Amino acid sequence: MFDRRLAAPVVKIKSDLERRVCGDVELPLGVELLDASARLQEGFQSRFVTGDDRLDDQFEFRVVLNQARLYEAARILFERLLPDEVFATFEEFSNDAYRDVDAYASEEPVSKARFMQAWESYGPFFCEDGRTGFGGMSYEPLVEVFVEEHGSLYVASGLEMKDAVEAVVAELGVPERRDLVLVDQFEHDHRDILEISQEELSMDDIDIKFSVLESLGMQPTNRDEGEPESLPVPYWIEFELDLSFERKRAARVAVAHFAVTADSWEEAVSLAEGELLRKHPDALVARVIHVYRMLPEDIGDDMRPENMKQVERKGVWYAGPVTDWY
Repeated sequence: MFDRRLAAPVVKIKSDLERRVCGDVELPLGVELLDASARLQEGFQSRFVTGDDRLDDQFEFRVVLNQARLYEAARILFERLLPDEVFATFEEFSNDAYRDVDAYASEEPVSKARFMQAWESYGPFFCEDGRTGFGGMSYEPLVEVFVEEHGSLYVASGLEMKDAVEAVVAELGVPERRDLVLVDQFEHDHRDILEISQEELSMDDIDIKFSVLESLGMQPTNRDEGEPESLPVPYWIEFELDLSFERKRAARVAVAHFAVTADSWEEAVSLAEGELLRKHPDALVARVIHVYRMLPEDIGDDMRPENMKQVERKGVWYAGPVTDWY
């Protein structure tokens, strides 16, 4: 199967984007503030958080920096604060109707060297994108470092790590602010930042996402968050396919889209796979790219059934054509 994700990664940022400046802070290229009155300042804020049944008491730090400083600051925090094995974490804005963010984490701890390799490869993208976040955490010692979606830094630690965190944050040379202002407090928009080139096999955001998830053994952690009021609900599903057996030759990457109504994520995927194999019995599902719940108003004309009553019943009500991706 042809799959450019196995090649050496090339992440190419668009060169024609103008960087926005808000107050004293240069923003990631992927973030565009719409509020003309918005003002940001470099700085940090800390607070004490009382623990619960799952976690002990901890301190949380939020840090705002110019984008030019973000990659190196995150690298320092990762290297100085994370232990030799970590759980990698990843977040992206969600298309799901019932949650804002899709969150992933490593099922098993990975070496910090492997984690840092992912940061070296894709950290510049995460620092510019504005829609995805990446970080690492440990339970013993209790510490987390995360580059947030809009380009701020989040650090949390147990009491035993508080002094170490404060020392590294102090090295960043930014003042403590009682009321730290973040990008997501203002009306803003996002824009694509990747330059896609077939000749260079440069990666798109899906390539980057799955390279990180698969190399660090990540699985969804909030897939069932935000339960709808009633079941079943409509789902949109996208598969990446291997059609080598069907075409009796090496096949380029293909995709297939389905809209189904089901009680759960598992049932929705099963229904879509059944419909796929009915039409393409030799197809293999290489990846489940997207699975998200929809509201009736999310159903566009390109997938809308003639009778909307179909959407209320379990089953597949839209099957798009299988098409080559690239």
